[in-house]
Amino acid sequence: MKTRRTNLLVLVVLALGLGSAAALTPWVSQTTMTAATFDSRLNLWLPPPYNLAPVCLSGYDDDGTVRYAALWAPVTDGLERYVIRGATAAAFATASAQVQLLGYRLI
Repeated sequence: MKTRRTNLLVLVVLALGLGSAAALTPWVSQTTMTAATFDSRLNLWLPPPYNLAPVCLSGYDDDGTVRYAALWAPVTDGLERYVIRGATAAAFATASAQVQLLGYRLI
């Protein structure tokens, strides 16, 4: 019986260790960014040592100024990112079709 308790204790410790490591993985949420600020943040967060990519990006009008809100998460899949922002619907459709031919997928 003592062996079973020891094994259970080890499994719990391993599970807690994995959970705490995942909890320490950084995510960043930023709002009210101008286009220039978004570009600056993209250049800051995407390369090492941060390796954070926008997984959710929203654009909105703020008194005539286009602003962005983004959720940045760790890049763990090794895939490249391509961001299309500030485009008209027609320009977005064209750019989207072009990058999909290159193997990119929309998020």
